[in-house]
Amino acid sequence: MSETMTVYFASQTGHVFGAVTRAAGTIPTPPRAPSLEDVLVLNVGPEKDAELLVPAADLSTLVLLPNPDLLLQHLAFQVSVQIDNVERLPPNATVSGVVLASTQVEVSVSASVAQDAAVWVLITGPTLPTPRVAVGVIKQGKLKTDPPLLLQRLDPGTYRVLALVRGHPPVARSERIP
Repeated sequence: MSETMTVYFASQTGHVFGAVTRAAGTIPTPPRAPSLEDVLVLNVGPEKDAELLVPAADLSTLVLLPNPDLLLQHLAFQVSVQIDNVERLPPNATVSGVVLASTQVEVSVSASVAQDAAVWVLITGPTLPTPRVAVGVIKQGKLKTDPPLLLQRLDPGTYRVLALVRGHPPVARSERIP
C-alpha cells in the first residue's frame, strides 16, 4: 500500500464512493480537488449486482493516510464537514423513503434532522443516455425534502435511484414511473 490514499466522495453530501492507493510511482495530487474521473459504484442496495456510474462533475477527491476500512467498506463513510478526514456514518440514521415521479423526487428520513442536511439523488435507467442528478436539502427539524427536488421529465419506465442524505447511509432502489 502506498503512503497516501485518494478518496472519491460526493461533493454535495460527503458520502465516500471509493478509495484508491497506488502501488508504484506517485502522481502529484492536491489534498482536496474536484474529481477528474467518473466512479463506478457496485453492490449498492438490495440488488447486489447493480452498478451505478457517478459522474466526475458530482465528485471530489481527498488525499489521506491509508485506511484499510475505506477500501473494504467505503459506503459506510462520509467526509467530515471540515473536509479534512473521514468518519463512519451512524448506523441508526436511515433514509426511509424515496418517491420518484416523472418530474420530481422526494427523499425522507426516519427522524427529523438536527441541522440542514444536504441531499443528492442519482437516477439512471435504460432510456437515459446520461444519469440525472437532483440536489437539495432537508431543512432542520424536518423529515423530507420540501418541496420535492425537481427533475427534467422522465419517461415511463423503471429507474435505479441512489439517494444520499448527509449523515445517513446511502439507499439505492428501483423505482417505476407508470
